[in-house]
Amino acid sequence: MMKILLLTLFLLAPFSIEAAENQIDSILAQGGTGLKINDIRSFDIDENTILLQDGLIIPVIDAQGGTGYKLRYSVANTSPNLLSGTLEEVDLINIYKGPLLSVSPLKVFNINGLVNANTYYANVISPDDLQAGDSIQVSGFVDNTSVSIITRIEKVDSLNQWKLSGFVENLTSTQFSINEQIIDYLPSNIGSCNANLADGVFVEILATPTVGFQLNDTLSTVTEINCLDRSVNPGVAATVIVEGMIDALLSGDDFVLAGQTVEANQSTKYIRGGIEDVQERVKVEVVGSLNEMTGVIVADKVRFLEARINLTIPVEMVDVNLPEFQVAGVNLTVTPETLDPDGVLTNGLSEATQLQFRGYGFDVGELVITRLNIRGSVNYDDVAIEGYITEINPPQIEIFGVIVDTSLTDFIDENGLVINAVDFFNQVLIGSKVSLDVGSYDNITEVITGGTLTIDDLIENLSSQSSDQGSGNAVYGVGTITGLSDLIFSDSFE
Repeated sequence: MMKILLLTLFLLAPFSIEAAENQIDSILAQGGTGLKINDIRSFDIDENTILLQDGLIIPVIDAQGGTGYKLRYSVANTSPNLLSGTLEEVDLINIYKGPLLSVSPLKVFNINGLVNANTYYANVISPDDLQAGDSIQVSGFVDNTSVSIITRIEKVDSLNQWKLSGFVENLTSTQFSINEQIIDYLPSNIGSCNANLADGVFVEILATPTVGFQLNDTLSTVTEINCLDRSVNPGVAATVIVEGMIDALLSGDDFVLAGQTVEANQSTKYIRGGIEDVQERVKVEVVGSLNEMTGVIVADKVRFLEARINLTIPVEMVDVNLPEFQVAGVNLTVTPETLDPDGVLTNGLSEATQLQFRGYGFDVGELVITRLNIRGSVNYDDVAIEGYITEINPPQIEIFGVIVDTSLTDFIDENGLVINAVDFFNQVLIGSKVSLDVGSYDNITEVITGGTLTIDDLIENLSSQSSDQGSGNAVYGVGTITGLSDLIFSDSFE
């Protein structure tokens, strides 16, 4: 039991009072399988691995149930590149347990949630199987406005307790809100917050389910409120791998990731994006060294978990059909997380405007805008795009579905050398990262021509891009289960 308590403490996964009261002896996992985390890391589970869900010990992981879970974990004896090792402890985290109040837009409680091509639907359901009023369990990540990026949804028959997580807003002595959900509370409901319950504090709330709870209802059955420390700090100098949402940008290239300061320097490597893509509400994975005294992570690598796209192009008023911009033959989707510092979404367009879209894309062609900026007067001969090749049909390529005709284009290879079209098409593959500058856009054909096309990365290889700075010692992290390496377990979580 002491081993269980110590392991749990250094993961810093805060327990509810209920979890503490229901602490039971460890039921060890059956051996012979493992978890794939963030696509590239395969960690084994053996007979000594301790498995928890929301801080409570569980027997074994359902072979089909773990995918999509956000988790906190510790790994012993990692490989030098941090791609393999044996899990010591795994804590699967649900950010919500409660009512689905709206499907489009998706709201759990009265809180905005975003689903995408990477969202995993448990129990062989699809988005079409969900309807308002369903009881669901949700795992994922929360941005600094309490909007969630949902990585897993599980529909359940019923829940004996509701749970929601997010940042306190509009706090009074009896009430506060998380995103758009209003919450009534009593001082006696406050658990491990002491005097720290305040606007901006991240909390976990437990409540008694309410029959017939609807959108815009106030949650008035709170039983417990706990303030959570989301940082990863085992109390010793260590290697950490932390996935989360960027809360804020600091001076230089530093930023705050899920409540924890990350220091970037000239040695920091950026994967699937660059320094310019580091912005609030973007989800990244940071690999680095933890200073146990300050809790600061010195970043060895910053990896963007979705492939980035950067498009600067003229946009006409007819191209705007919110929540989408329909330009260059693709749809770019606005979400509640989209940053709009120039007020494009707020004020609309009164004339054709040169806009820069920053965001990410999926193989299925889904493009999501994370930031939108005005870039001066319209110029159809000064178009730029950066992203991954999704189709090759010489002399044309597609970058996330945007067609580029390279007949009049200049080419530059990975080493900065000028090459010809034959060399370019002999080198690139689907998945190669390229950037086009000073292209010309025909808004009738929706094709970009000319310009200079540079090969940034010939082919994305996530394994080779992983850090080689691991020492073979323990690693502590937060991530997402993206698969299971061996389907052996058959028991359910609950």
